[in-house]
Amino acid sequence: MSEPSGKDFFRVKIIPRQVLKRQRTRRAAWSTAVSSMPTEKDNAVSTQCLAQGNLGQVRRSHLHTTLVDALRRGLLPLDPRTQLLLRLVSRDLRDLVSSDVRALRATDETRMCHAGRFPRLQRLDLSGCDAGEVSDDGLAGLAHLSCLTSLDLARCLRVTDAGLAALRPLTNLTTLNLAVCRRVTDAGMRVVGGLTGLEVLDLNRCRLLTDVGVGSLVPLSRLASLNLRGCWLLGNAGIAALAQLTALASLNLGGCQVTDAGLAALAPLERLSHLDLMGCLGLEGNLPGLSCLTGLTFLNLSVCGNLVDESLRALGPLHVLTSLNLRGCVHVTNEGAAAVAARTSLTGLSLRGCGSVDDAGIAALRPLTGLKSLDLGWCAHASGMGLAALTELVGLEALTISECTRVSDVDLAVVAALSGLTSLDLRGCDKVCDTGLTALSGHLTMLKTLSLAECAKVTDVGLTALTTLTCLTDLDLSGVNKATDVGFVALALSLTNLVSFSLRRCRQVTDTTVLAVAALPALTFLDLGCCLRVTDSGFSLLAKGTKAGARALLKLER
Repeated sequence: MSEPSGKDFFRVKIIPRQVLKRQRTRRAAWSTAVSSMPTEKDNAVSTQCLAQGNLGQVRRSHLHTTLVDALRRGLLPLDPRTQLLLRLVSRDLRDLVSSDVRALRATDETRMCHAGRFPRLQRLDLSGCDAGEVSDDGLAGLAHLSCLTSLDLARCLRVTDAGLAALRPLTNLTTLNLAVCRRVTDAGMRVVGGLTGLEVLDLNRCRLLTDVGVGSLVPLSRLASLNLRGCWLLGNAGIAALAQLTALASLNLGGCQVTDAGLAALAPLERLSHLDLMGCLGLEGNLPGLSCLTGLTFLNLSVCGNLVDESLRALGPLHVLTSLNLRGCVHVTNEGAAAVAARTSLTGLSLRGCGSVDDAGIAALRPLTGLKSLDLGWCAHASGMGLAALTELVGLEALTISECTRVSDVDLAVVAALSGLTSLDLRGCDKVCDTGLTALSGHLTMLKTLSLAECAKVTDVGLTALTTLTCLTDLDLSGVNKATDVGFVALALSLTNLVSFSLRRCRQVTDTTVLAVAALPALTFLDLGCCLRVTDSGFSLLAKGTKAGARALLKLER
């Protein structure tokens, strides 16, 4: 296979110093452990003591303390040598109260045998075993871990209802994660319903669950957080059963078959503060029951495509609501925006994709003086007239006006008055030119995150103006094709705090820019995808310039 040329597409990722430090620690721990292994004579004595069950006579001097510490942190693989050492120090390891089993890189049987060594284990993470390492047989080995309080089985695709049956003795469990366990059905929920100490339960995308299974969760009187996102078969009957879980503070019903009647059934949940209804297409009308949830601080109604302005009037009694997401509610108009503005407690608001909201609707948001984050992306009718009203929102820190194609340089002069902004997203604002960026650079000195992706009219003049924004840590210039090395190098020399820098599809980038970027001391992510003029020599310069051996490791992905 030939070496990749400069015309290949690359993404450059720089792995931070902390990752390298962990890798070095792992290697050093194993090196020390091997060097500290007992001699053949010592092994013979230790083996005899073990055979007699006399663990007290096994000499601790055979094992270096670094090995014990490494095993406590799960840094070593379970190969035969480590297993011998595990047996020698098993008495010390019985005091462990936490283990991330993923770091042990063992098979299903070995994982469970290893976990079984720690009778005082409190937290066990087996998530991400989607290749089939953890099955029902493996879970049977956890039944005696009576001290276990947290168990994460997310994406364990071989776990079924039979495996969950082995969890019945774990009466001290308070947290259980079964996200994406696709074989779990209503029968498994009868087992989960018996774990009456549960406070946090994640059933995200357990798509075989129905109303019957959710009804089995009623005995969980202590449950404070429940995630049912993506349980497509769940309807109003199951949601009505949830009303008996009066301790619930957080509930995610995203993608479920919730209608207005189901939402009304949640009225008894007086402690509910976090409600996620993303993608519940059955919601429409005036959202009965929502007005009873007066303790809500977070509400996600994104992609509820049938919501109308009348629906948002139900927000009236929600006096402590701080975050509201209406992304993709295409039928919401200026009248709905005015209804939202009555909730002066809001600190975060998304109207992304609400295409019927124009300048008048944006101007109606003036009363939201406590707003810190505002997303107006894809509001195609937004322009300077609406943005001018936002200057009264003096506490605004993050503003997104991506794909607002009517926004121009004149409008950016208005945005520049928001001097407290730390994040600004102008992706796809194709009328933005160098003049607008010059106006921003003189005022938004606190800006840390800036996206100019697909702003095709920006040139070196505009980029050079941004060199005064020395607080920037995240800069996205993807698709800025009129800029050349002159502008990119000027940025690299001035913005020394950059952590993430995207130059994807910037066709004028050459090895000269790469060399300048290589000198950025804090950079951890660099995207040079589709930069066709960068050659092998440029990547070689980048590898040398980042001093990979001392600070970071350079990785190229085709």
